[in-house]
Amino acid sequence: MTPPLRLCSTDQSHILNSDVSISHCLKLIKTHNISSPNGSAAYSLRAAGFKLVKQLGKWISTDQTIKFQPYTLDNQSPLCKKPTAAAKTNWKKITTALSRSSIDWFFHGSYDLLTPHLQRRDHAKDYIIALAHVSNFSPSSCHHANSAWATDGSMIPAASGISDKKTVTAAVTGPSTLVLQVKGCNTSILQGEQMGLLTALVLTQSPPQIYTDHLNSTTLIDDSRTAINQER
Repeated sequence: MTPPLRLCSTDQSHILNSDVSISHCLKLIKTHNISSPNGSAAYSLRAAGFKLVKQLGKWISTDQTIKFQPYTLDNQSPLCKKPTAAAKTNWKKITTALSRSSIDWFFHGSYDLLTPHLQRRDHAKDYIIALAHVSNFSPSSCHHANSAWATDGSMIPAASGISDKKTVTAAVTGPSTLVLQVKGCNTSILQGEQMGLLTALVLTQSPPQIYTDHLNSTTLIDDSRTAINQER
């Protein structure tokens, strides 16, 4: 299959929060820089109580780039154990390797995935509302009383396999109108229907009445999967 099918996590915020094993990060850095410390360098830090990257430093955004900023060892030493000379040496080596690394070495996908889920949801809501304000689509000419919405979804080509490229469109109209599109292989008609429903819920300012054929789309897909004869 081209591109190959791959299931990736849609929440990679633990990377940005540095809530990742030091040994795991060193293995990934090693694939990009063979001169970086290996997993054995993390042993002395682990013996001193340092297991996670967030104990060594944090990722910060500067000039639209994300860089690792290390802490000083004296301020981060756990109270239970005193770092050995080897731990102090490896602290410097590992934090230097992290500072020279790129955050996209540690995950696959868009940088948006690094944002915590709830924060990403709020950004998406603000983005949808802003799009509705600047799209210049006319609101529905039908009586909607600022609460009635109609949504729909479509997909081109309509009969597409899992590896086929397709375009999914979601449309919503009522007090305002908005049309959204998603392109790629990992989309379906149901995503268009759901985008329409969610967009109506985001744009409404009062308890909404939504007209949709989402259930019909779900039933058709379920029928096709169970090979039910649609003519009966």
